[in-house]
Amino acid sequence: RPATVSGYLATWILENRLEDITCWVGAETYERVRVALPASEDGRLSPIYDALGGEVSYEEIRFVKAHLQALQEA
Repeated sequence: RPATVSGYLATWILENRLEDITCWVGAETYERVRVALPASEDGRLSPIYDALGGEVSYEEIRFVKAHLQALQEA
C-alpha cells in the first residue's frame, strides 16, 4: 500500500536526519507545507491538507513534517 511505503519513508527521513528531501518534495511545495503546518494543532495531516486546498499530497506533507521534526531534534 502506498500509505505504508510513505510512512516508512517518513520514518527513515526522521531517523536519518536528511539534509535535503527535494528528491521527494519540491522546494516550493516544501515551503507551502512548512507554512501550513500550524493549521494542525494535534499533529493530524488533514487540517494541513485542507489548509493547502488539497493541492499537496498527504505523502508530501508527511515527508516535510518528518524532515522538519528531524531538523528540530538535531
